[in-house]
Amino acid sequence: MNATENKSALDYYYWNYKLLYFTSNGQYSADFERSFHNAIVLSTNNSDIKLALRLFYLRNIPRFSDEIQQLVISRKKTY
Repeated sequence: MNATENKSALDYYYWNYKLLYFTSNGQYSADFERSFHNAIVLSTNNSDIKLALRLFYLRNIPRFSDEIQQLVISRKKTY
């Protein structure tokens, strides 16, 4: 998965799959937050995906840093 990261940097689905991979394996690290951050930034124009990511965030608040919290809150006005 890491080998294709440079080609898929602007692909929402790549970051979503990577996020799901980390979640299913219980790996909550900086890469997990980075994947969530990229997924939420790339989903700016899709309200369904933004809502799904917001719900995912709300269910997993303890796993995220304050930086991600500010990102989700700042994007709240567009939901």
